[in-house]
Amino acid sequence: MYHLEELSEFPHALIYAFEPESSPQRLAGSHSFKHALFPEAGQHEDMLQAYLYAQNTILPLIRERGLDKIDEKMFLEWINTLHGLIGKSLFANYPQKKAGEYTSEQILRWHKGAQLNADIVHYLSGYHPCNNMKDFAKFLQEQGVAVNVALPFIKLLHKLKSDKTIKPHPSQLPFIDLKNPVLEGIMTLNKMVVVYHNGNLTVKEKEVVDQVVKVCRFPHEIPDAMQVFAQETLQQLRNLEKENLPEIANFLGTLFYQFTDIHPFGNANGRTGTCLVNIVLRAFDLPGILLRHPGENCDEGSDYSKAIAQLDKTLVPLQTLILKRIETAKESTFVDEQLKQIVSLRVSLSDLLKQIQKKHPKYDIEPIQHMLSESVLKSLSSVKDINTASIIVLTEILQSAANEEKRLDDARKIKALLPTPVSPTEKQALIHAFEQLTGMTGWKSNSSNGLVVWLELKDKSTAATTASGLQKLNAATVTLANRSDNGMPVIQCKLIDIKKIIDMAAKLQAEEHDSGLQAVTRRI
Repeated sequence: MYHLEELSEFPHALIYAFEPESSPQRLAGSHSFKHALFPEAGQHEDMLQAYLYAQNTILPLIRERGLDKIDEKMFLEWINTLHGLIGKSLFANYPQKKAGEYTSEQILRWHKGAQLNADIVHYLSGYHPCNNMKDFAKFLQEQGVAVNVALPFIKLLHKLKSDKTIKPHPSQLPFIDLKNPVLEGIMTLNKMVVVYHNGNLTVKEKEVVDQVVKVCRFPHEIPDAMQVFAQETLQQLRNLEKENLPEIANFLGTLFYQFTDIHPFGNANGRTGTCLVNIVLRAFDLPGILLRHPGENCDEGSDYSKAIAQLDKTLVPLQTLILKRIETAKESTFVDEQLKQIVSLRVSLSDLLKQIQKKHPKYDIEPIQHMLSESVLKSLSSVKDINTASIIVLTEILQSAANEEKRLDDARKIKALLPTPVSPTEKQALIHAFEQLTGMTGWKSNSSNGLVVWLELKDKSTAATTASGLQKLNAATVTLANRSDNGMPVIQCKLIDIKKIIDMAAKLQAEEHDSGLQAVTRRI
């Protein structure tokens, strides 16, 4: 559940102000709740759970035991648990990957967006609209790749593609589908990884690759790298002076870089690294911070973007940014009330729609997103602020969803009161079950006004005993009355739990068969 008020140790903006990652289906054009709203709202809920874990488990242990008592094993377990929470929704679309576990698949971090990976693979396999070097180089430039880098990078890829002596690293073979139509592109990028790590590129070629993509270490090297990271981080952490903010900022910049450089997980490394930064800050009684404010990711002129762009060259801009964020946070906490409200509405809508789906699985929730009243549509025409418009739309859709839930719930209640059709086969089985349970034949049924099973007897005492026995089964409403025409006693059974009656009869029959006792001695 999304209860921000439970988070007291960290800024709430850490939960609502980050930019959730779109699902592959949404990137491909789907705007359905399943592919758009659910995954993105889920990421905010996941982030909250991770910071609550840090608040309720990690920080109390640090404060109780002291940093000297935190060892590498515990530190690494914390990281894996945090990532398992943060990456839950992110990894839902990739069943072969699991949040909280180191990646086994080679990671390439494309500086101008992960979509470049698919573009390059399709181009090398002959499936990209830009099907020659010149056009594809222009395409890469449009994506932000430097003019003097795009063409040399493509030429290098073609060189690797044609070199039959280079093989993918053995650890990556399980991830290569030999029947994939873009196999040539996949194989070429795997070759690039091998020659990069084996030092087979020229200085110039390596510079070109580095300007386009960050080639992360081989996955089998990650566990050892994380062990070293844990040892060095804890050692440095214990030597920090609480009052020395520049020293703390420098340490946190190094921590963030080293962790994301190892890139132990398939995704959400930056979010996990940011969480570690904030845990350290709170351990030193310093305020939590946002490394990246909303919108800064797309603003190349922001301090954040500049710092990230220079990470592989120098950590000074990042360390300076962290110090600035700490000093600002000591004066005031970053808040964006509109964004906070938008995310809260999105998460509430997501939770409500999932609840509707669970209760009414056959109901199509998608039309709900178009249930906007004329008054709302008119009001939107005069709204120029996108955040205000989002709040209006989300509030309306949330109310529509709540109305639909009530309508569906009411319809289900009414349906439950209506007689349930009973097939002739079920009636026959039910009559047989009553005969088996009572040892009496002559049971009849009538379902014109709801299913009723009844038996007319001559002896009032027998009728009373039989009715009493049936009542004790708690499987029907049993009444005993006399007919108005001839005064004969009649047992009537209504609101019958058909399955329960039939199962009881079958059980009785099985017991009688196994024990060899006479039926009459075991019936009601």
